[in-house]
Amino acid sequence: MNRVVILAGHYGSGKTTVAVNLACRSAQSGKPTVLVDLDVVNPYFRSADSRKALEAAGAELVSSNFVNSNVESVWLPAGFVEHLEDDNEQVFVDVGGDDGATVLGRYGIKDCDFWMVVNPYRPLSAEIRMILELRKEMEAAAGLRFTGIVSNPNLGRETMPATIAAKLPMMKALAHAAGLPIVLSCVPEAVPFQAPLPGEKLPLTLYTKEAWSIYG
Repeated sequence: MNRVVILAGHYGSGKTTVAVNLACRSAQSGKPTVLVDLDVVNPYFRSADSRKALEAAGAELVSSNFVNSNVESVWLPAGFVEHLEDDNEQVFVDVGGDDGATVLGRYGIKDCDFWMVVNPYRPLSAEIRMILELRKEMEAAAGLRFTGIVSNPNLGRETMPATIAAKLPMMKALAHAAGLPIVLSCVPEAVPFQAPLPGEKLPLTLYTKEAWSIYG
């Protein structure tokens, strides 16, 4: 994993849940960790809502001064560039949709991991062709190419082992079609999931605590 990890995805992909969980886990391991909330699209489910959990884990949250108000800023939060340049910090960036990616693209960020978070149960991510189209749009807006896919099939609190298992073939097919590796598989902490196929190995699994953010 690169020192700077940018997570992007369509609404409902769970990118905020993934970003918060990754930041908390990183901070708990002892690394100086920063989570940047660049979700300028959706003011209702965003990283800033998890400030207490992040602070309890020892992670710093960097977000707009207008978060949780009725004013949405289209600029990067103060201090963002400084964190990108601090070689001692692990930085996660939660990007919301094309608007957030466009703001990100203004800064020409390089030398980072750019991960596409995918929940194939969401209506606009239900088919591989739809996800590939979303990929093109987000890459064009950010001026970056995705380096990996985060597999996050879930139905929120209704997720069962079968919910996840049913979409694994699709996620593998997506990875093949996109020419990208699945870098992370997400499983809600409460779901006792194991790979359903003999000899099948999941990539690194992140057991997420969904209390911090249900949809992302």
